[in-house]
Amino acid sequence: MPAHEEFIPGNIVPKRPGAVLDFEPYAVPSRWRRSYAVDAEVKKHSTHFELHEVLRTLRQHRFFAVVCAVVLACLAIAGTILAYKKFPTYEADVRLQVDPPGSETFSMAVTPNGPPDIDYVDTQAQVLKSDELAVAVIRGLRLDHNPQIVGDEPCVDTGGSPDGSLLSECENIALRHLQNAISVAPIKNTRVLELKFSSHDPQLSASVANALVTLFVERNYKTRYEAVMKSSQWLERQLEDVRQKMIQSSQALAAYERSHGVVDVDDKQSTITQTISELNHQLTQTQADRIQLEPFVTDLRSGDPDALPQIRDNPMIQALTQRAIEVEADLSQTKAVYGSQSPNVKKLENQSGALQQQLKLQKQQIVKEVQNNYAAARSREKLVSEQIAKVTGQMTDMAGYNNLKREAQVNSDLYNTLYARIKEAGISAASKSSNVRVFDAARVLDKPTWPRPLPSIVIGFVLSLFGGLAAALIKGSFDTTVQTPAEISMLTGAAVSLVPLESGGSGGKLLSWVGLTNRPRLLNPGSSVRVFPQTAFSPVAEAMRSLQTTIMFRGRNKPMRVLLVVSPFAGEGKTTIAVNLALALASTSKTCLIDADLRKSRIAATFNVTAKTGLTDILRSRIPPTSPLVGVPDVPNLAILPGGPEVSNPAQLILSKHMGEVIKALRKTCDYVVIDSPPLIPFADARALASLVDGMVLVSRSGSTTRQAVLRCMEVLDGVGTPIVSVVLNGANVDTPDYRYYR
Repeated sequence: MPAHEEFIPGNIVPKRPGAVLDFEPYAVPSRWRRSYAVDAEVKKHSTHFELHEVLRTLRQHRFFAVVCAVVLACLAIAGTILAYKKFPTYEADVRLQVDPPGSETFSMAVTPNGPPDIDYVDTQAQVLKSDELAVAVIRGLRLDHNPQIVGDEPCVDTGGSPDGSLLSECENIALRHLQNAISVAPIKNTRVLELKFSSHDPQLSASVANALVTLFVERNYKTRYEAVMKSSQWLERQLEDVRQKMIQSSQALAAYERSHGVVDVDDKQSTITQTISELNHQLTQTQADRIQLEPFVTDLRSGDPDALPQIRDNPMIQALTQRAIEVEADLSQTKAVYGSQSPNVKKLENQSGALQQQLKLQKQQIVKEVQNNYAAARSREKLVSEQIAKVTGQMTDMAGYNNLKREAQVNSDLYNTLYARIKEAGISAASKSSNVRVFDAARVLDKPTWPRPLPSIVIGFVLSLFGGLAAALIKGSFDTTVQTPAEISMLTGAAVSLVPLESGGSGGKLLSWVGLTNRPRLLNPGSSVRVFPQTAFSPVAEAMRSLQTTIMFRGRNKPMRVLLVVSPFAGEGKTTIAVNLALALASTSKTCLIDADLRKSRIAATFNVTAKTGLTDILRSRIPPTSPLVGVPDVPNLAILPGGPEVSNPAQLILSKHMGEVIKALRKTCDYVVIDSPPLIPFADARALASLVDGMVLVSRSGSTTRQAVLRCMEVLDGVGTPIVSVVLNGANVDTPDYRYYR
């Protein structure tokens, strides 16, 4: 890796489309690998699920999901049929209208205006569900002796109290059954209550539902009747007292009228009020007359009577004045013509004097009239004021009269109201009207309400489908094995190679897949090691070539000639990968395959070769390192170093210094050395071998190797310092998206 590149743990770089090797290989420092693997494990066990992970889990456990769905569907169908035949449920439905109080045909309450009282309807619903009504229905229909209610087991009928405060054992059982089987709910935006009762007998369901609402209506009427009768009795007692008070107040009012001379004119007026009204009117008129004449009198006192409008506007004064002016004009003209001694002049002078005398008398008469009118207005004003003051004194008596009159009126109105209410109460009690009305009684059903076969089966199928999916997801959540290359990459940070499942691939197949010979021959049919002699374009062949390419590219700077193939535990395909990897490398280079699994040597048997000596003999320093090498027919570049005879201390032999000498000697004679080692976690052999090789191939099996095992391997190899060339996911599913290219 170039020095300037920044290392990012787990950085994944996809290769070209269709490549079997999913990620470009690179080295991961051990100090980062463990922390990254731990973080990846934490993320893996978090509650976050991506869609593709869910789909992968469902695809992986699809058969389990189908089996669970089929089982659940069968159970749903069987349960529906059994419930329909053996336990049918009939749900009787009763609807009743609950109007507000006061809406009866005859009612003492006032009918409310406005929207319906929702709380009142809810209250009546709770009354319908009350234990008191339920106990009354139980005793009325003898439900405590009905096997469908109390069951077939005998119960002790100790007898309960009549008021319902003490119930027998059978009644308690029946009460609990009714509480569970009865449901009451108001219908939205209406004043309608809907009561439902369910049982296995249609006749019983209808009887209980109708009995319950009938008893509810009767008790509602009874409660209202008792309240009306109590109110009527109380009103009758109060009516006599009110009648006596009404008589006394009427007598007191009549006596007061006689003693004070007060006579009602109407409901709002009396004689005194009439007198005061007339006097006030006269006083106002007199004051107006006085105020109008007072300026004229003031002008007369100043000595200028001609300023009075009565004199100035008088027609007679105006005529006399006009005649006097004309006579004066004739007099002046006659004097000028005939002289002052002329008889005509004398005559005109006498006429002028007579006219002046008449004007004077007329003015004096008008002045006297004004003065007399002013004096009369003042006199009338004084008399009216005195009379008003006298009448005002009688107002105190009038106030007492009004108080007596109001008291008499109140007593009379109260008596009439109470009398009317008593009559209404009697009519209301006799009418038997109620604000609760049953408009849809329960009927005996001819078909069960539940279960409904078709909807139940459809719902059962849907729930079965979801149940199967849920079962697959739950099973997948408990599966801690590695399944995909992404999981391996997150746990290890190394490149991942896939080796898919091959149907029928096992020992005994042909070697023609590597193109080493035109005369294919069979391997040992009894070997358990899988060798994949498929066509050159099969996923298995490409997987091994991809692993070979990875090793070659990783060896550019430092050749990786000695490779150790390890796995967490046995049975994960470690020996199979080692054999097939050695065959792939032998197609181009001289390769040696070492069977270092001294506890279970299988490589010699896989190639159907017989070896008397092996690695155990070399490690005991009995023979030279290269003497036990065995060639493979038809694979000229491949040599095998068998495990040799079984020993009791294989770990001590692997840990000895001779093992390093063997690998050193093989480096000189072979291009590649592939070592098949024991499982890594249970044995220490692989840890010792890891320090002697150039790179390691960690083998895991899809659906078998757990994430904890992979993490444990990373921890074990952390201190060795040898890089992991690739992690092989053996037995991968060919239905994964990684192999769509081949299909």
